[in-house]
Amino acid sequence: MKFQDVFLDIRFDVTKFRIILPKKIDKKYFIEVDGNSIDEQTFEILNKLKKGSEFIILDFGFKHNMSKSLLICKHTPIRVKITN
Repeated sequence: MKFQDVFLDIRFDVTKFRIILPKKIDKKYFIEVDGNSIDEQTFEILNKLKKGSEFIILDFGFKHNMSKSLLICKHTPIRVKITN
């Protein structure tokens, strides 16, 4: 039996995600983002967080170049801490 290394050419494109805020800002506890980057309004809300505050990025939506039968496991949320 021979071992064969297989390169999986999988491409993921983020289509949406959610940001959970540590407290209510501008009447929002979370922000729904469409696409793969934040807009000016979301950036302004995040700029209101104080040093030491944390927010969480989760609930990613994405598309991929593999067959529709590809099973993707749930991902780990990303925790971001404001340091400056």
